[in-house]
Amino acid sequence: MAVPVCIFGSSPAGPNRKHRYNIAALSWRRTLRVSMLKAYVLMNTELGQEAPVVEALSQVNGIKEAYALYGIYDVIAEVEADSMEKVKEIVFTQIRRLENVRTTITLITYGEPHIKD
Repeated sequence: MAVPVCIFGSSPAGPNRKHRYNIAALSWRRTLRVSMLKAYVLMNTELGQEAPVVEALSQVNGIKEAYALYGIYDVIAEVEADSMEKVKEIVFTQIRRLENVRTTITLITYGEPHIKD
C-alpha cells in the first residue's frame, strides 16, 4: 500500500521527509542569492552627447556594458545587480543624475536566458 508524502513537514512518510525538504529549501535560497537581476536602460541624451554619456556610464559600478545607438534612443546600458533595490539605486542615483541624460526607460528581465547554439 502506498503511503502519502507530505512536502511541507513530517508525515506518514517519516521524519526524514521534513529534513530533505529543509535541505532543498536552503539550496533554493542559496541559488536565489547568487542569481543576478539584469536590466537594460534606454536613454535619450542632449544632442551630440552620446559619447560622454557612454564614457560616464563605463565608470558606474553595476553597469556591465553601454553603447551609443542609432534610432529613437541614444544610449543603452546593461545593468546587473543582486536585488531590485540595487537596480533602482543605480538607475535613480547614478544614471538619471548624469549631466547629459534627458530621459530613461528601464527594462527589467526575468527568467533564464535563452542561448542559441
